[in-house]
Amino acid sequence: MNRLLIPMLLAIAVSSTLPAVESERKVTAEIATLLTEAAKEEPAAALKRIGEYKGEAHPLITLTRAQAEWRMSTAAATQNAEAFRMYLAAAEKSFAEALKQDPSLRQAHLGLAQCAAAR
Repeated sequence: MNRLLIPMLLAIAVSSTLPAVESERKVTAEIATLLTEAAKEEPAAALKRIGEYKGEAHPLITLTRAQAEWRMSTAAATQNAEAFRMYLAAAEKSFAEALKQDPSLRQAHLGLAQCAAAR
């Protein structure tokens, strides 16, 4: 079966079950700065920056961590099977955590589908 077909079907299935409107999220200046800086960095640097954050948990920070872990897993996929599995498991856990914090986060639903397809 086409390798792209399964992730596309999973994404369609997941997106069809999502709520129509995402919830409102409050973002402080500190969180906005963290998210902006993490978005500019390579995944390893973004993970380090997010790991240094000591403030209150926030679904967008958790989502950003999950996305960086996902990018690390895809980068390791062809070079290091152990690192791939480690980052994939971390990404899956972080996407699930983001959904616990905010079940309407569409990107987290899609991230879980991507992880499932990669497994």
